[in-house]
Amino acid sequence: MKKITLITTILCGAIAFGQQSFTELGTQDVNNENNSGTATITRVDNGRAAVVDTFANLADFTAAVDENCPVADLSLEIFDNGPAAIMNCGTSISSAGDACFAAGEIEEGFAVEASNGTDIINIPTGAIGNAEPLVGSNTFAEFTTITFDPSVFAAGFDIWNNSDPLTTLRIFGEGDVLIETFDLAIPVAAETFFGFYADEPVTRIEMEGANASGELLGNFSYGAVCVLGLEDSALEGASLFPNPVTNVLNINLPSGAELNEVTVYSIEGRNMNVTFSDNTIDVSSLSTGMYLVNIETSAGTFTQKVSKR
Repeated sequence: MKKITLITTILCGAIAFGQQSFTELGTQDVNNENNSGTATITRVDNGRAAVVDTFANLADFTAAVDENCPVADLSLEIFDNGPAAIMNCGTSISSAGDACFAAGEIEEGFAVEASNGTDIINIPTGAIGNAEPLVGSNTFAEFTTITFDPSVFAAGFDIWNNSDPLTTLRIFGEGDVLIETFDLAIPVAAETFFGFYADEPVTRIEMEGANASGELLGNFSYGAVCVLGLEDSALEGASLFPNPVTNVLNINLPSGAELNEVTVYSIEGRNMNVTFSDNTIDVSSLSTGMYLVNIETSAGTFTQKVSKR
């Protein structure tokens, strides 16, 4: 895990006198001490439990994704191509380009934005005592949002909360439905890791520091496809055929199991919105490649990789 950098009382005094944004904060002199710490993660009950597990260090996060996600590929963005000084980037940071990053400099598949359409800030290494480049909402009164396209099943990143140890993370799924909320107790003014993987697609994460404290992120990993099957003897022998498939995929279920839902995901995690009926799936519109098919039944759920030719 990365070393964590704490800002000393000089910075705390600056905040007490009414700092409102990271742009203003960057004008302050900062002294540093190297320390380490981890997040205390508390799940807030949303009645969904879509997130299977959370992690307070990068090694455990990546190991869990490798072990539990049929497609474990993660993209990594460390924001190291940004300006050498603190700078407003505009209302969004993404691969499309912005005032801080040229088009194509940021990994594809996500955008960082602020609530209420305010500016996103770029913080280069060391500018506020940080050990790595950070981005996020410039104004402390707003919060930071990460939007994914296509959706993801796993994400891990370092969080910087400027002045309050509580950061709340809200995780949204398809249809912009809130599927999980977590409260994190973390060291103030320090990079602290948080990671998770879920068994349904994630489209957006909101990251909000308590008491308008300001929040940033860095060292950002995201992606994977982690649809999980239920280990249930009632589904023994369930299968999809033919594989490879050309136009129609057949679903073979044990006696008594009724088909409820079918979801086909691309390797990138995109829901392909296929149609199904009478235990068959129409895949004729899909491009050639590998897909992950998730079958929900009255007896449980199973997942199978399928090749489309």
